[in-house]
Amino acid sequence: ALRDAGMEVLGIQEQPNISAVWTGNMHGVKVAMMQYTSTVSSSVRKTMTRQDAAWAIPQAETDAISTDIQNARQDGADLVIIYLNWGKAGDKNPDKKQTELAGKIAEAGADVIIGAGSRVVQKTEMLSTSDGREVLCVYSLGTLLSEIRTPATRLGSLLLQLTYERTEEGMRLQKAAGVPIYIWRY
Repeated sequence: ALRDAGMEVLGIQEQPNISAVWTGNMHGVKVAMMQYTSTVSSSVRKTMTRQDAAWAIPQAETDAISTDIQNARQDGADLVIIYLNWGKAGDKNPDKKQTELAGKIAEAGADVIIGAGSRVVQKTEMLSTSDGREVLCVYSLGTLLSEIRTPATRLGSLLLQLTYERTEEGMRLQKAAGVPIYIWRY
């Protein structure tokens, strides 16, 4: 339905062995976007396994993400953006699994890591890689729409605005801004 409406879809695969990487051209920049999740419940995993659809939701596994990033770069991607559904609902800080995975994704060649899943805004930081790159990591943007009124930390989120510029070395983050959102009513 989303594709019929002209929208792109991330985070779900329609068929097995089909890449979950979306690539497109944005103002002359070839952008690759991919989305993974580490927060699928055990009951959903069992249902997907019974229906032989374990491939439908790309899992947040380092090897798969690294391979997708490498393939996107080989296809000429100038900018690689990774979206992650991770973290425990309500946690104000990323956990050890999130920070370790973020470091591995940055090392694998991502330019931006954007998370959600905790349903609250979490910290943003620049991750330094061994090759000297700086990778923006937003652990959680919060939630954009929710019926939950308490705790108050779940009433807000961020929209992320990024501006990149092309340099001789590649794409460089010029500006990052979070636009605060308050959920007034469901």
